[in-house]
Amino acid sequence: YFYLPVYLQQVMVCFRVHLLIISLVFTLSESYSQNNIDEMSSFMNLNFGSSPSQVEGSLELALPISYGLKYYKYRSKNHREIYGQKIDQINLGFRDDKLEYIDIYFSKLTAADFQVIIDSLEYHFGPSVNFEAVEKGVIEAIRWQGEDTVLDFYRYGSETIDIDDKNKSVIAISRPVN
Repeated sequence: YFYLPVYLQQVMVCFRVHLLIISLVFTLSESYSQNNIDEMSSFMNLNFGSSPSQVEGSLELALPISYGLKYYKYRSKNHREIYGQKIDQINLGFRDDKLEYIDIYFSKLTAADFQVIIDSLEYHFGPSVNFEAVEKGVIEAIRWQGEDTVLDFYRYGSETIDIDDKNKSVIAISRPVN
């Protein structure tokens, strides 16, 4: 009569311990792989807040914009591929000579290639959110947003406002520097 309740208590304790271990393993694996996007101080070894002279590689002024923002085309032998996909072009945006924007262009990614990049970004930064971009020609828009940092991933179709975006995909990261 007394043996059964003690046995059931032992089974319940064992079950709770196993459940706790499984929960801890799942939580630790999730927190290990995901970083808060606001903690990102660099992307592809390009440091936010750095000046054009501190960036290794070639910079060519492509688009001066008002309010202190200048876009440069960036080239480096170290930045030809990311997440298994060939990079077509990288643009860097500097406000008051501090890196604030990184735009990474890919030519004609398939839907599967686009998803591979999404999966890789979600591994590093957690779940993404689909949103409706206001820019003409955007087929798909994915976002990771923190307090200070925003990472958008766009897939463009053939009808775009900017001819450089036609049939391309773009990772666009902005991190204002104070």
